[in-house]
Amino acid sequence: FITEGPDGSSENELLLRDPARSANILANIAATYGFDGYLINFESKVPSFEAVRVFLEALTRCCKEVIGPHSLVIQYDSITRHGTVGYENSLTAANLPLLEACDGLFTNYWWT
Repeated sequence: FITEGPDGSSENELLLRDPARSANILANIAATYGFDGYLINFESKVPSFEAVRVFLEALTRCCKEVIGPHSLVIQYDSITRHGTVGYENSLTAANLPLLEACDGLFTNYWWT
């Protein structure tokens, strides 16, 4: 799941406005189409880092409930603490809260 470009910020606002509802809808889409979960990649500004963390927790919980315990929600390393696009390129204290909110963190490809 990716949002990017000029329209991405407004899409993020809508998605993160009601994280429980959005998570439930996405979990049911995944179950209907046989997905095991999501790779979430915000490549445009989000309302807040905390909104992303709350959404990831809700999506992870919903996927486990709807798809099963084998489901996975992975966050792509693309959001800074300020809600802007930026990359840590490794696991750091800055992106650790997002990892703790879901099943895994996919680091940006600049990782060495």
